[in-house]
Amino acid sequence: MGNLVFKNRNFLIKTRFGIFLILASGSFGFSLFILYKYWKSKKIFVNLEKNVQKLSVELDLLKNKQEEWEKFNDLKASEEKPRSRSITRNSSQSSFKTPPTSPERKKIDYKEEKYEILKQKFLNYQSYFNQKREFEETIEFLRLINALDEKEQDEEMKKKFRFYAFEVAKKCLKWNPESYLSHKWYAIYIGKISDYNNLNEKVKNGFEFKEHLDIAIDMNQDDFILFYLRGRWFYKMFSLSWPEKYAVKLFCRKMPEITIENALNDFLKAEQLNPKNSKINLLYIAKCLVAKNEKEKASQFLNEALNIKSQTAEEENDEKELLNFFKKLKPQIFT
Repeated sequence: MGNLVFKNRNFLIKTRFGIFLILASGSFGFSLFILYKYWKSKKIFVNLEKNVQKLSVELDLLKNKQEEWEKFNDLKASEEKPRSRSITRNSSQSSFKTPPTSPERKKIDYKEEKYEILKQKFLNYQSYFNQKREFEETIEFLRLINALDEKEQDEEMKKKFRFYAFEVAKKCLKWNPESYLSHKWYAIYIGKISDYNNLNEKVKNGFEFKEHLDIAIDMNQDDFILFYLRGRWFYKMFSLSWPEKYAVKLFCRKMPEITIENALNDFLKAEQLNPKNSKINLLYIAKCLVAKNEKEKASQFLNEALNIKSQTAEEENDEKELLNFFKKLKPQIFT
């Protein structure tokens, strides 16, 4: 009887010890699994960072080669005899007209121009601006391309217009860095071509976009477009996901502290300078207010935006975005 009790006791001890070993080994195995996953993830990020650095070096080399080639072309162009071609500039028959997106506009509105007329003007004067021209003529040509871009619906043509205008804007900035308009239009077109850039170029050009807007605003604080564009940059940076913010840190080694107030203040300033005239600016004011959980106030700005008539293809796209946002917001206001 005693032997039986002793054997049962040994059996219970062994069983408990076995269960303990299983549990311990399970916890240890799980810990090893977590450590392995952490090590593997860290290795992936390290390799990614090395590849990004290598890519950045290669891009810098390509950029240097491109700059050397541009210098060669500029030197070659300067040696050629300039063409004697004038641009008429009387009030109603001007070769170029100021777009509706510019506060410098006078009596003539680009919205009145037909697409075919704008495109023909672009084709007529495209080669003319391959060389340095009068500053005002160059700015007017950039305005013309901007108006053409807003009316254009073919994506390939949009891309062509934007990249050509960016090259003109880059030369204009090089030749006239003392004017806020040079910085403004350079920022506008470096922003437009970002749709066709890879991630590294998007990040790099994004900070350059912001830098030239800051310079232009320091020079002139009465241009609502500058505040609207900078507000868009602030809103975009604020809305980045965690992986996107990590990518920015990898490329630029910095991530500025940005709040939704930065974006809202610029949009409100743009609205103050150009009241109830920009559908897209009112939409982004509403978006900022929703981010601040001020939904009823946001709906007021959306209603104001809906009362503005769309006159270009770009404004029609803005209206679609506006309506979709309003539909999502409406149930939240009345519940």
